Amino acid sequence: MDPPRMIYNLKDLVESQLRAGIEDILIDRNYFVQTTDPYAIALYKTKIQGPSNDSGFYAPSEGLDFVKQGGFAFHIETSTAYPIIEETFSNELICDLEEVQMYSTQPMYTNLQKNSPFKEMMNYW
Repeated sequence: MDPPRMIYNLKDLVESQLRAGIEDILIDRNYFVQTTDPYAIALYKTKIQGPSNDSGFYAPSEGLDFVKQGGFAFHIETSTAYPIIEETFSNELICDLEEVQMYSTQPMYTNLQKNSPFKEMMNYW
């Protein structure tokens, strides 16, 4: 039987005892400068920046090492994380991982010439 899941969103993460870190990429640094989400701001101030004003931004392998040790939440792009997890985590540790979405994905659009034959391929909704 799976243990009960306690963290469903950023609010739960902010209120948890977990430490947290972020992958050190520009889009994540920029997110905290521009966001108006109160829970993302609270996460940054309390768990990422922390009282000592340290940087909570880590290289992918370093952040995932903290996750492997336990008690640590790490925001990382899945395309970066999954290969590292597959190589370095045991099956038991992989089963214990949980994902929480920090920010919603942005819709993507493409420009096509009027009456383009590619329009049908792009309209799969």
